Amino acid sequence: GAAAAEVSFSGAASAEYNPVGGFNTDADLDAKMSAELDNGYSVSTTLSFDTENYGGNAIASGSLTLSSDTVSLTFGDDITSASFSAVGDTIGFGDGKDGIQGAIGSVTMGAATLFVSTRVAAAATTVQSSDLEFGVTAADGDMTVGFGVADTNFVGKASGTAAGLSYTVAAGSVDDATRWDLAVSYPAGPVTVGFTVDDSEAWEASAAYAADGLSAEVTYASASETFDVEGSYDMGNGVVMNAGYLGETEEMYIGGSYALGGGASAYASYVNSDSTDAGDGIGAQDYAPGTTVGLSFAF
Repeated sequence: GAAAAEVSFSGAASAEYNPVGGFNTDADLDAKMSAELDNGYSVSTTLSFDTENYGGNAIASGSLTLSSDTVSLTFGDDITSASFSAVGDTIGFGDGKDGIQGAIGSVTMGAATLFVSTRVAAAATTVQSSDLEFGVTAADGDMTVGFGVADTNFVGKASGTAAGLSYTVAAGSVDDATRWDLAVSYPAGPVTVGFTVDDSEAWEASAAYAADGLSAEVTYASASETFDVEGSYDMGNGVVMNAGYLGETEEMYIGGSYALGGGASAYASYVNSDSTDAGDGIGAQDYAPGTTVGLSFAF
């Protein structure tokens, strides 16, 4: 038996013009339904629809979840996998980054959670062992550790804080190659400095500032020996301005948005770029090359 179900809807729509990509519209709708069962479990389902130019080839995804305080089981499309749930995408491997069509289950025992997932194709009668993934996470004070396995690949990860320093370190074997990644950051008032390095020995150093509506970040990448400078300023009254320079590609952008109220916003941007692909997301704001003007609505 189930008590009265809860149903909620949300969505967004936009219309914009860009000389590279022309006039385009986009809309998405998300629906969620949930109910508490008599046996201490809850059941929920999500449905998402995303369409470009209101065409017939809408991208649809959804899931069905049965859960309690300690266990859960989810079936659906575009769901995270076990390895991704355990170690994220610090080192990309497994199927979870882009979502899978299949199932994932979890069991929580104290501070530890075990994940198991598999791909399951529509109408499939068997599950391939190579599609199975496993993961586990555990928390101990200010540190969280995770371990994920996908086929013959595995990655371990630890993250946390120590003396104000935030850190994430991951290492493992992916496609028979040793992979590792290290990231640290330290806040000093409104300024946060960071450093990342991985098995390619390419490193990045950054300094970010955030206060009084202004946020800015300077990043130096050793691989390209170039700086990126990006920032935004909330001017109040719903106006936000963004600007940046990307040293490796020598692209510059400026843009802004104005909140019209009721979930509506007007926006415009200009990107000085040699790209001819309107789908390229440039800079922190993922601006399209050239000039873009548009309206967006959130429901």
